[in-house]
Amino acid sequence: KNSKKVMKAISSIDVSKATTHDRKDNNRIMKLIEKEGTFTVSKRVSEQMRSWTLNIGQRKYDAMCKANIAFPSGFANNLANLLKCYGKLPEAEMLYKKALSILCDSEGDVHADTLTCMNNLANVLQKQGKCEEAEKLITTALEARLKILGEDDPQTLLAINALASLRFAQGNLPEAEKLYRKALSGRQKISDTDHPDTLNFMNNLANVLQTQGKLPEAEALYKEALSGRTKISMSDHPDTLSLTNNLALVLKSRGKLPEAEALYNEALLHHRRIYGDRHPGTLASMNNLANLMIFRGKYSEAEKYCSEALATRRQILGNDHPDTLLSINNLGNLFCAQKKVQEAEVLYMEALSRQRSILGNNHASTLGSINNLANVQKALGKLSEAKALHLEALAGRQRLFGDDHAATLSSSNNLANLLYAEGNLSEAAVFYVKTLSGRQKVLGNDHPDTLLSRFNLAILRSKQGENSEARSLCEESMVGMQQVLGENHPCTKAAISLMKQLETADGH
Repeated sequence: KNSKKVMKAISSIDVSKATTHDRKDNNRIMKLIEKEGTFTVSKRVSEQMRSWTLNIGQRKYDAMCKANIAFPSGFANNLANLLKCYGKLPEAEMLYKKALSILCDSEGDVHADTLTCMNNLANVLQKQGKCEEAEKLITTALEARLKILGEDDPQTLLAINALASLRFAQGNLPEAEKLYRKALSGRQKISDTDHPDTLNFMNNLANVLQTQGKLPEAEALYKEALSGRTKISMSDHPDTLSLTNNLALVLKSRGKLPEAEALYNEALLHHRRIYGDRHPGTLASMNNLANLMIFRGKYSEAEKYCSEALATRRQILGNDHPDTLLSINNLGNLFCAQKKVQEAEVLYMEALSRQRSILGNNHASTLGSINNLANVQKALGKLSEAKALHLEALAGRQRLFGDDHAATLSSSNNLANLLYAEGNLSEAAVFYVKTLSGRQKVLGNDHPDTLLSRFNLAILRSKQGENSEARSLCEESMVGMQQVLGENHPCTKAAISLMKQLETADGH
């Protein structure tokens, strides 16, 4: 019972304030604290306690199954919650399905507990990329709650939020934003701004706004949500950590790099203490911080985090797990930034080979690795191999997401870059124009990707000798970057430099 309370209690363990029944044990612990520090020892104890708690639940479940004893739905649901906290999604899925089956038989399809369990199961399915299966559950639960409770009931608003999250995962950003705004507006009508659901809805709306490039509004919402969260929760609460990471990401996108780094470091520190070094959330925090370090050119620090995350994931998840493959790609990204393109190629080829075998050629992660390998082969001068891979990635993303998805537009942009490198300027121009048009439509004029597309087209027009159009495009992208990313962002500096070259060429 009360799995969330158990996890919270374990997270708050402080060995410096604890006592043992045996004085010798007490002395040993105090010596260990002197040697390693309170934080480190508390973290080790918390990790052991979490593992112990989960093992108790699993042993109880195995014993009940072996004895053919029917267990209550609440037990299955709570154990599934613990498994989800540990990132054990397939095991959590199995238990949520058992709980849902029991509830449907005992309480009926439209009972409140049944509908809650549907949403729990849908959430863990969505995390595994099983969006079609998740959608059936989410829409069923939402329709039932609208019919029974009405659209302003808190449970209905949670169901609307769940559907918005699914649309977000499917890449339907305008629909996701519409649904998130509806959920937030409804929640604000019935509770104060510091209610946990209100803060979660703010965070979710900010996520989709950020993805669409509406960065100032996203930053303001993240800050409001984080301020509210810190009033009602500790700084190391999981939702507080999630908001901290999200705010750091939007600050990074806006070029506020020192602020972003401070927040990422804070989130990682708390993740290590609460969940330990091997939890998916801790490893994701390492990944976020590593990506920022790469962006800031702090390659030695980035390598430390990338290597630790990869080694841990190889050890506990195996070489073929999607998170391990993501870490392989991340280390490849670091090597690319360091111009170690041959080392990066080896890593990208490993990730891609495993993904083709496990996930298939048309999975989103496989297509991402195809794109990464194409980019590094372009850098190695293997233009024909890179072109074939870029064409494969573009075709795959068009089939999977459609022409206007952000990933498809990224592939279109990368293919244009390759054509430019080949000297095929007229064909590159076709793809640059198509990418810019798509990003303006999907992301808006002020999204960083849209600004970069406009800048890329400015470079190409300059190369073609069309200085008037190049200057107009460059000026527009430069002003947008100054407003959105800031004066010190590398892209802004590049746009300013090109603008000066064009003005000099025109005699200004």
